[in-house]
Formats: sequence, structure tokens, C-alpha cells
Amino acid sequence: MAHWLKVLLNSALHCGTHDQAGGAQSFHQLVPFLESQLEYDWIKEKIHCSLTGVLLDSFFMAPSFRLSSAPESADEATAHKEIYDQLRRVAETFPSAPSLIGLPCSRHPDGWYTFTNGVVSSMVIKEHLTARATDIFLTTFPKSGTTWLKVLLYSTLHRGTDELVAHSPHQLVPFLESQVFVNDRIPDLSSLSSPRLFMTHIPSQSLPNSVATSGCKVVYLCRDPKDCFVSLWHFWNRFMPWDIDEAHRQFCDGVSQFGPFWEHILGYWRWHVEKPNQVLFLTYEELAADTLGQLRRLAEFVGCPFTTEEQKHGVDRNIVEACALENMSGLEVNRSGTITIVDSTVPNNTFFRRGVVGDWRNHLTPEMARRIDEITKSKFKGTTLFMASSSTAEAADGTTSHKEIHDQLRQVVETFPAAVSGIGQPYCRHPDGWYMSRRGVVSAMAIKRHLMARTTDVFITTFPKSGTTWLKALIVPFLESQLFVNDRIPDLSSLPEPRLLTTHIPAQSLPDSIAASGSKVVYLCRDPKDSEARLCSLYTDERYVTTGGRTTYGPTQMGLSYIPVQLLTTHIPAQSLPDSIAASGSKVVYLCRDPKDCFVSLWHFWNRFVSWNIDVAVRQFCDGISHFGPFWEHVLGYWRWHVEMPSQVFFLTYEELAADTLGLLRRLAEFVGHPFTVEEQEAGVDRKIVEICAMESLSRLEVNLSGTTDFIEKDVPNNIFFRCGVVGDWRNYLTPEMAMKIDEIIEIKFEGTGLLFHPQLLREKGE
Repeated sequence: MAHWLKVLLNSALHCGTHDQAGGAQSFHQLVPFLESQLEYDWIKEKIHCSLTGVLLDSFFMAPSFRLSSAPESADEATAHKEIYDQLRRVAETFPSAPSLIGLPCSRHPDGWYTFTNGVVSSMVIKEHLTARATDIFLTTFPKSGTTWLKVLLYSTLHRGTDELVAHSPHQLVPFLESQVFVNDRIPDLSSLSSPRLFMTHIPSQSLPNSVATSGCKVVYLCRDPKDCFVSLWHFWNRFMPWDIDEAHRQFCDGVSQFGPFWEHILGYWRWHVEKPNQVLFLTYEELAADTLGQLRRLAEFVGCPFTTEEQKHGVDRNIVEACALENMSGLEVNRSGTITIVDSTVPNNTFFRRGVVGDWRNHLTPEMARRIDEITKSKFKGTTLFMASSSTAEAADGTTSHKEIHDQLRQVVETFPAAVSGIGQPYCRHPDGWYMSRRGVVSAMAIKRHLMARTTDVFITTFPKSGTTWLKALIVPFLESQLFVNDRIPDLSSLPEPRLLTTHIPAQSLPDSIAASGSKVVYLCRDPKDSEARLCSLYTDERYVTTGGRTTYGPTQMGLSYIPVQLLTTHIPAQSLPDSIAASGSKVVYLCRDPKDCFVSLWHFWNRFVSWNIDVAVRQFCDGISHFGPFWEHVLGYWRWHVEMPSQVFFLTYEELAADTLGLLRRLAEFVGHPFTVEEQEAGVDRKIVEICAMESLSRLEVNLSGTTDFIEKDVPNNIFFRCGVVGDWRNYLTPEMAMKIDEIIEIKFEGTGLLFHPQLLREKGE
């Protein structure tokens, strides 16, 4: 029944039903599933992140860091010097190694390297800095975009860029270990008003314990290690010659400031995975690809989101423009000014070079690049972290890197808990708590990392067998079972706007950018006694197809040029969607259905492939073990999102759509920004769409009677997506005890949520 929603939405967007009526394409071709139908040309990981802005104390706005002044008393100065002297004596006993620029690097007890004074400062910070819940820590590995992150966040917090003209970024947001806790100073930061903004390169394991326990915000920015290394090499070459071969060897050995690089990233990555609400993890490549979207996410994360009015007046866009590298490097303060780092005067212009993604190609030999990539792949194995370097996304053989990403995800997914499905293949439990085939979970994770939503996108989201086809026809491409499959990570950035995307992914597993972006979401649900999961038994391994001298994965006819409409469809739960969907402000349409009808439809669907005892099927459905289930959590994820962001997520039920198709179609059209004009309504355009998209009309079209749709590696008959579509059909299959069990679960799960999905209401609609 999700097909019905596709048809209605597609027709509404195009003010007609020509493609459907002409019988040229099925609705899963018009609105394909992302994860199983579309091939990807290359990877563009773009994750929309959110920033939270708050006014900082004037202390941070001063042209010079106030803490550079002497302590208040001679006694304090003496005491502070004694602490530093004692720690210097301790640090002198630490192992050392030759460093990148000839100075020895000390090995901190936590396993990382930097100059001895940096180790001492970090130890002072750990003991004498107490974090507050309102603090914001910016953290990076050196030369990962630190300066850019500073000015973006500072300007966001202050809602302006005037200070950037007079002061360098490192005066506005100084480094703790090289500008604050230096020269025997232990400043008293307790007097600073909240929120306080701090910057550091210190690895996560060596930060003060209070940073983790206080619940303060941590923003971590990392970068492709090859670009990071080249930037480091250029930086230190400003001070003394540094042979690139020797520098490369030391970097790969982990002997670099605050290195090893990989352990630095993994420390913050694991912290982010464990506490995503405390640690925001960004990549330089994502920030460069979609600066505005990332900025909005940053603002949201630190508690100062841009209001609708601010966005309307371009406040966020002005910040992005003012903070662009070419603008910052052209400011007089950054061209000729200086700052003090420890006890050295450093020209501000040394912090600005190119900032180009992929610049490493101009400096590294293939062997150097391959060595770094091998280390990255080895270090990140078993994690869900993928850097640009681990996939060489822009390399000529991009498809190979896509396969590597899918292979690594498969290795991770193999460790997830499994459950018997009842349909001939085991289910895998996604970390966000929902079930799907292993291949489906892999696709959902690839989508989460590599799909970037736009503000103009439209996502059709449903639990399987909730009216997906109908909704597609009414509005129209489908996410997890048709696009992100066969080791493909498609580039959807070239699609025209608005893009319409369909999915069954639960709300909690959607990319964060969907919520942050403001994309529209329409959710369709249905009585659980009538539902289906169409994807998992259809997943296959990669297929190699060579066209035009290029190797691709999957059917060549499903290239981006064959997508006529910009809709995406998915069953993925909300919490597992890409972050960019929320961040971009794209539209999400969610359709749900009475769980009894939903279950019966699922049961019928899978019985087309394998015999499935209905008693076993009911028990598993009630236990939450079904495609993209549990059903209840799937619905609630999108419902809560709708309650929080009603202008972004459109929530409707199959029963409502069946009772007033014309009225709901008009609401849908308005929601996705394509309202029917008075003239169109008078001409009956909307009524014609409803008529053509009716179940009896769709099921009789030749394309749906005899055509097929490619799901992963199988041609699936289009007619299996059309059955009964009748509200209350569950009465013909479920015993009173079965129905009562499902209804009892509904009442318990939805109690106190405000979701009017009450069994009695559904019974009345079905009678």
C-alpha cells in the first residue's frame, strides 16, 4: 500500500498521470528505493551537522587573550611555576622520538606525541581546568580545518562577523595548550560567564575528566589524512626545510604533533558513537561540500539554531560567505598581523593556505597515498567510520572504493545480533534497534553516511505494506532497496529539485541531515494486521558491469539519468536516516497503517515467495521481529519527529487517505510545495489523479500486470505490489485472539504519545 502513496504524490508533483497511464514505467521505477535500484558514480559523503550558538563572554572578544597577563599575585606566580617545573621534570622522563621538524617529540603516557611543552601544558589542563555543562570545546587534529571551524562557530554564536576584520581567529578562540596554559600560567577560568568556548588539539583520552562528566558540548572536525599530512608538511616548511619522504614516514609511524593521527580520530569517534548528543563529529570534506548545511547543524548542536527569520534574511549565508577561506585570507589582520603561540610570534598568514579537498594529489606519490590509505583501512576496520582516505572517493576507480565500503560494513554487520525471521533468512538487529536482512542493514548504514539531503527534497517514508505504492503514485525515487545496493553509493547531488525519496527506514536511523535540513517528511501508516517487507530476500552481492570504459555495480539502465522525478522512498526508521535529512529541511512524508492490516499484507507478500505459518508470523510481528520492525517503534519515531517539526514531517494514515483521498492529496501537494491552483481544481486535475491512482486502476495497467522491477539482482513482478488494499481486511485472516494481541500492544506502545492510532478508531474506520 506504500505504492499507492508513491503514485498519488508523484502525480501531484507532476500534475498528471501520463507516465502511469501510458504504462511505460512502474511506480518503483518512477520513485525507486534508494538502497536497491540506483547506481552511484562516486562517493560524496555530505553530512549536515548542526551548530548551537550562544553569546560568549566579552573575554573571548578581546583582541588579545586576557589570560596572557601576569597572575594576580607573586605567590600565585611562584606556585604556578613550581607546578610547571615539577611536570617538566616528569615529562623529561617520557620516551621521545625525532619529530617532523628536528625538535624531539615526547610521548605522553596516554600514547600520543607532541613537543615537551605541549605535553606539560596538557597535563596542567587535565588537572586544573574544570569543565561546565555549558562549555563548548572545539577539538581537531592539527591542520584539519581548525581555523575555519573557529570562525564559523564564533560568528554563529555572535550572529555576526565584525570581529573577524580586527582580530585573527586565534585571538578570538585561542588554543588552550599553546595560548592559555603556557609560560607557567594556570589561569582562573571559573570567573568567565557561560558559555565558554575553548579550542584544543589534545586527544580525547587526555582531556580533563570533567569534560566528559559535565555533559558539555564537544565539536570534533577531522580530515582526509593525506590532505592533513600535506597541510602539516607545508605549515612546518614555513619555519624550516622538511624532507617530504621523511615527514611521510614519521606521520605513518604516528610521530607527529598530537599523533598518531588515526588514534586521535578514533578516540573522538568512539566518544561520538557513545554520546552523540554530547560529541558532534564532522569531516572537513563534508564541511567543504555543504558549508551552509553543516553550519546550521552546528548551530543546532550548540543550542543556538538559526531561526526561520534569520535564515530568511540570510544571516547564516552571510556567515558562510564571510568565513570562506578566500575572504579570511584577504583580511589585513590575517595578511600582516601576528599572534603569540607559547613564546613565539607567528604570522597570521601561516594559518591560511589552500584548503582544497584532494590537494594531496599535487604532492604525494601513488605509493605515499597508498600507504596512508592502507593504514587508515587497517585502523578503522571494525568501525563504522569511513574517511575520504579510506575510500579514495574521487579516484578513477571509484567503484572499487564503494565495494570496499560495503565490504567493511558487511564485516561490522556480521557482529550484530540475529533473529529467526520465518521467511527463510535470518534477520539482523540494527544498532538503532530495528530488524532487517543483513544486506538491508548494510544499505541503511551506507545511506546514513553517504546520502546528503537538500532543503528541496521530499522523502516518502513508510513501514512496509502501509500504502507505499499508492503514495508513490500520488506524489515519486525509493531509498534502501533500489539505490544503495550492489555496493553502489550513488551521487544524488545532480538530481533536480525537489527530490522525492521513499524509505521504510525507522525515524531513529535516518540521516540526521533530514531533520536538520528541514526536508519534508510524509509518513503513511496502516493497521498492522495488513503489512509487508519487500526488500531483504532480494539483496545480492555486487555485480560488475562495464559500460563506456567504466566499471559500475548493478544494472546500467538504473543510472541517474533515468530518474525522471526527484523523490526518494525508504522504509528506514527515522533514527537511522542520514543526518542531512533533518539538517537540510527537506520534506518527509510518512504514511502508516492499522498494524493488523499491515501485518496481513506483509504475510500475503512473503507467502508469494515462501510458505509462512500465520501463527508464527503473528508471534514474530508482535515480538517486533519483522522487516524494519518493530512496527510500533517505526511509527513512533516518525510521529515524534512530526510533533516536533510539523512543517517538515507530514504524518498521515492509510485509513485517512482511503477515506478522503482527494482532500489528503490536496494537503500533500501543498505540503511539498506544489499546491493545486484554483484553475487546476476547476479543471479536475486533482480528481483525475485520484481516479487514475486508485488501486483498481493501477493494478490493471499493463506495466503493473506484466512488467517487472529490478530489486537488487532480481526482477520482481510488479503485480505482487497490488493485492486488496481494503481497510479492515485483517478480519478475513486473523482470529479474535490475534487481533486482540496486536491491539493490546498498540494501546501500551502509544499510551501518552498523543498519537490517535487507537484500535477502536481503526475499527470504526474499517466498519
